[in-house]
Amino acid sequence: MVEYNECREDKALKELRPELYIIDEGSKTEIETFQNETLRPIFKLQHNLLMDFIQAQPNFDAVQKYKDKRVVFFERIRIYLQQPLLKGILLGMILGYLTSDELQIFNQNSKEYKKRIHQMLIQRFSDSL
Repeated sequence: MVEYNECREDKALKELRPELYIIDEGSKTEIETFQNETLRPIFKLQHNLLMDFIQAQPNFDAVQKYKDKRVVFFERIRIYLQQPLLKGILLGMILGYLTSDELQIFNQNSKEYKKRIHQMLIQRFSDSL
């Protein structure tokens, strides 16, 4: 029987993430640091999968027909992503790449992190589609 090795799994998860070069703008909150050092690399890692997933969703073509109108498109994506099931799946696609320690940090302030992840998804989809 294979013994569970938390450290090895956490190290493997971190090694999957691309390295991002973010300019340090001085003092940041713990939440901003977690967003920049943990969430952004996971978003970059999952980018293609997130794009493929959202485009395969039912009725997403109704959102995409507003691509030419940037502000309207952004708002349509925001509204579309408020579906509870879709929101949960997308959140899971990001949280699945957190280490044990990172998950504990996430759980300490999950409401704020969920809000930030949702905003990052909206921004990513509107910029990339």
